[in-house]
Amino acid sequence: MAHAKTSTVHDSPAQPQSIQFPPPQTFDILPPLHEILSRIDHTPTVGVITDADPSSTDNDIDDAYTGAQPLDPKDLPNEVLPLRNKCKRVPREIEKLPDVERSVEEQREEIGELEEGIRRRMEVLRQVSQAAEKMQRTLG
Repeated sequence: MAHAKTSTVHDSPAQPQSIQFPPPQTFDILPPLHEILSRIDHTPTVGVITDADPSSTDNDIDDAYTGAQPLDPKDLPNEVLPLRNKCKRVPREIEKLPDVERSVEEQREEIGELEEGIRRRMEVLRQVSQAAEKMQRTLG
């Protein structure tokens, strides 16, 4: 099956490509989300059944953000806005990465081609090594 190849690293061995990846923080939304959620005022209202288990992890969450200001639920939309914007940027950053449009099958084909090239090179090296050993025995 022939397919149009996109630019790959092995297309120009003389000049390796430098891929600029976005910083890891671009994709890290769980800690900021966790912080926002931990700041929401969780004081129970009358009639709400609470967990009486003292080993509950709520204390662990509160301890992780001891310096954080409590967040009133009505302020949540404003606090979440930067996180929402970050989430909207993630797909755009992913689209900028090289070869994301390639299918898994295309990638498997290229891996197969690269593995075959490695196999051929290893065979040539083995033959050169054998020839060198033969020459050394003849000369030595």
